[in-house]
Amino acid sequence: MKDPREILSKKLTENGISLNIANIIALDAGSSQVSVDKAYLKKYNFSESQLKTVIQLVSNFYSGIQLE
Repeated sequence: MKDPREILSKKLTENGISLNIANIIALDAGSSQVSVDKAYLKKYNFSESQLKTVIQLVSNFYSGIQLE
C-alpha cells in the first residue's frame, strides 16, 4: 500500500504543481503540526484554478477520500 502522502504529491504534480512544492504540501498535510488550508497555500501564489484544485485534493486527503 502506498503512503497517502505520496499519492497526494503525485496528484498535485499531475495537476501542474511542481514536484518540490507538491512534496512539501503533502508532507505538511500528513503532519500533525501543520494545517494545510487556504492561508497556508497563499505563500505559493497559485493561480485561482490551481488553488481550487489543491484545496480539493488536500480536503480529500484530510477526509480520507481515496485519491487514486
